[in-house]
Amino acid sequence: MNQSLRCSATRCLGPLIALAVGLAGLAGCTTAPKAPGVGAATVLQKPGFTQTWATQVVLEKGDQPKALYLLEDGLHVITAQNFDHVLAADSGDLKFFNFVTNRGEILGKPLLTRSNLVYITTYSLEIYTKHGRQLRSETFPFNFTTGGVSRGDTVYVGENNAGGRLAALDVTERYNLVRWEVDMLGIINGGPAYTDESIFSASSTGAVYSCDQDKHPDWVMNDHYCYQTGGPVIADVRADHFGVYVANTDGRLYVIDRNSGKLKWQYFANVPLKTPPQVTKDTVYQFVDGLGLVALDKSKPVALGKGKALTVEETTRYPRWTNANATKVIAQDDKYVYVQSTAGGLLALDRPTGQMAFHSETAGYTAFAVNEKDATIYATRADGTVMSIKPQPQIGVTGRLVMVPAAGPMQLAMAE
Repeated sequence: MNQSLRCSATRCLGPLIALAVGLAGLAGCTTAPKAPGVGAATVLQKPGFTQTWATQVVLEKGDQPKALYLLEDGLHVITAQNFDHVLAADSGDLKFFNFVTNRGEILGKPLLTRSNLVYITTYSLEIYTKHGRQLRSETFPFNFTTGGVSRGDTVYVGENNAGGRLAALDVTERYNLVRWEVDMLGIINGGPAYTDESIFSASSTGAVYSCDQDKHPDWVMNDHYCYQTGGPVIADVRADHFGVYVANTDGRLYVIDRNSGKLKWQYFANVPLKTPPQVTKDTVYQFVDGLGLVALDKSKPVALGKGKALTVEETTRYPRWTNANATKVIAQDDKYVYVQSTAGGLLALDRPTGQMAFHSETAGYTAFAVNEKDATIYATRADGTVMSIKPQPQIGVTGRLVMVPAAGPMQLAMAE
């Protein structure tokens, strides 16, 4: 734990920590009972959502959770005052917490490199062990503008250093972390993406750039090294084996071939797109202001010629479905996609049609973690209650319905 956290914890939580340590007879790591269950266990008479566990994290006065991130087996609760409370995803037990920075803010999700846990903040990289012990803080003569991605011990991030630059930073170095930089000719407001040994980034000029881990450009088109979109990009870039996905303020979602740098297909939203697309195995989801969540087929080949042996991607995509009450995909299973509603609740939508199958009994969640592994849902409220939730499509299941959580005992833990 860094010294700032020690001061903060001692000032605000000292009596509670001392009591917990005294009762347990342990030093360094103490856990009090978790918050009690939400509602009584009951037999579900209709499909819904049930609680697996609930935990009340310690918050400083005036603080509240602002983001949840699921990284391997840890659930990171990032707060407005730059704390990170890390819970065991399977139980809700608090593993450790840290006060990350008192300058600027935490940008994007924490990153797991080969050996470390790394936070990108406005002015620094904060480097920890994966068990939450701070190793060092690396400051720079410029500021970072985006969250990042990592590969091995290298972090890729957008910076404002005499203009927008994509930077590769080696977190094992002690004196010169910058491996290389690429001038993006505009400010980078959206985080980069990484897949198949390539890094993809976009800037306020609308340029989308791709290079390998040694800075060599992947795309060369008419003496240019980028794909030019029609407006500034402010959303994070996404990429996978199929393509590079760029939501643009010109009102279009571009899907670019990651090998050639040429357009595969595009979707016309006709309003500025400010949030990144969410990409699954067969669907691209895009939130559109004034319209809701749009589901687009990732691949939709059309036949060329009479023999129909050759196919190309349909270049203009139209929504498979649109749901005006949905804003963000949280998780999915074989039948349903689970989404955040406009009221901060949970909706289960039929994957092919987008029709609502069932919903949570209450709303008011302030943040959800995106779970790409299974259908477990992680949510938090402004008071620091964090919950693990399971969808229950079948009636007759016994469980605790997800309703407004009651306040309960807090958990205390120190970083190892």
